[in-house]
Amino acid sequence: IFLNGHNFGEAAKVLFAATPQDPSVIAPACAVAALATELLLKSLIAYEGVYNVPRSHDLDRLYGLIDPATKDKLETQWDELMALPEMALRLKDSPSHQMELGACLADSRNAFDNYRFIYDPSRHVTFTVGSLPHLLRHIILSMHPDWRPS
Repeated sequence: IFLNGHNFGEAAKVLFAATPQDPSVIAPACAVAALATELLLKSLIAYEGVYNVPRSHDLDRLYGLIDPATKDKLETQWDELMALPEMALRLKDSPSHQMELGACLADSRNAFDNYRFIYDPSRHVTFTVGSLPHLLRHIILSMHPDWRPS
């Protein structure tokens, strides 16, 4: 699970880097980053001993299954990242107008499905956790350094 999440996270970085030159890749970048986030959350859940990881794209639900100590580490690193001025600008349009990780995950809970079906006008499209795959990889590799991709 981790390696797939890592690979989708790397693909999302490439797409996000291309958005200044080609804004049409923003939605695909968000879809890929949402999938990376989902897979990395599932990797953490499995690592922490849940053997029946839910078949769900709901990022908020998956986050709720993570051990509280792991959440504390992740939230601390998220808060440090959100303290940067450029991050506050990115989140100014989030529905909750909050920068706490839990609120951002709630805002983005169905991002993968919503971006896959972005052509549907009834879909509310929000993704405020584009930096989360990087933080998740960092946390996972600190717990399991032998998983580092070569």
